[in-house]
Amino acid sequence: MATKQETAEDTYARDHYQAREVVAAIAAELWNLPAPGDDSHPITWGHVGELGSIRETLDATLEKIQRHTGTAKVCPACDAILDGDTCPRCHYPTRRRQVVLNSGETLDVVAPDDHLGVHTDAGCHAWDQVAAFVVWSKTHEKWMTVPVN
Repeated sequence: MATKQETAEDTYARDHYQAREVVAAIAAELWNLPAPGDDSHPITWGHVGELGSIRETLDATLEKIQRHTGTAKVCPACDAILDGDTCPRCHYPTRRRQVVLNSGETLDVVAPDDHLGVHTDAGCHAWDQVAAFVVWSKTHEKWMTVPVN
């Protein structure tokens, strides 16, 4: 009897299912960890350190998944995963980049620039319509307007 050689898709499907099972088991086990307020098992600094280590491992795993799926919001300064207005690693302000049009209007950039122009919340604008970019200056530690020309 011939055996079927496992394909990449078969292996991926199996690993995906197993990963979901591991996530479910982790979620269940988190509920079994010592809880604050249980006098029979008081929380110690050892518990705190162990939970911190677990959280760091889970954060790293989530970051790896987000990078793989393309859903990660990445700091332009240090490549860390963002979860707010400031990078947790290098404290780079991560407000959305903006452009200033020749008309003086300032708009948020909502998609990567391409050779045709820049994509903003008000539509697409050709490069000849862009007067300046608003960027973070690490040297001056403030937002600065940089002319295109």
